Amino acid sequence: MLAVFYGHFYLPGHSYPSGTNDSIHSQTKGIFMRSFGFKAIVLGIALVACQSVVSVQAATKAQAAAPASAALQKASLLGGKLAFTIPAGYVKGEMPEIDEKAKAQGVTGALYTNAAEKRVLIVTETPMPMGVQASDNDGAVLDGLVTGILAQQSAGYKDFKKLGDKKIVKNNGLGVRQLDTSATMSDAQVLSTSIIAASGARAAVLNVVSNAKNPKEHAALVKTVIGQ
Repeated sequence: MLAVFYGHFYLPGHSYPSGTNDSIHSQTKGIFMRSFGFKAIVLGIALVACQSVVSVQAATKAQAAAPASAALQKASLLGGKLAFTIPAGYVKGEMPEIDEKAKAQGVTGALYTNAAEKRVLIVTETPMPMGVQASDNDGAVLDGLVTGILAQQSAGYKDFKKLGDKKIVKNNGLGVRQLDTSATMSDAQVLSTSIIAASGARAAVLNVVSNAKNPKEHAALVKTVIGQ
């Protein structure tokens, strides 16, 4: 599933292992590979996150019999730089899409569901390809991630609509993008907010999915999760 993510892609202006630059023969080719590389990064993240959204309904049903008494949890990604809160009532589950091969490649993730509220929080972190290093507020990398996620979601879901795109800088200097969208999934209208960040050799996505009938509750959950 993640093979394309780990192909040979190059992004000019970033550091690579010794010998990589020998593969870039011209500025034109470099620009092409930059665009292609960003697409590969996004596909690696979005495939994991968005394929899990397809199983949201099944995951919610599976947790329906479990008590929604899970306590509030604090968690973080990117070595602690992207801290977030998981509200009380969300039960952690495994993501079948992240198999042993993906784990061996450094991909991690978890699925948190609240059956009573029919909301899901998907957390994914994955390594950058080819040793790419992003700064804590790397506009070029974040722009590429947002563009690719939009392309993937618009092609993969019915009635897709972009609702908003915010640029946020956390107090610790980490640049974050908030991408708000709506779509039809499994014959249900949903709201989806993706929180996107990158630092060093890794990128992360938090994805909050709610029923479209509850926009205020969805917005409140997003604020709770990211601390705003």
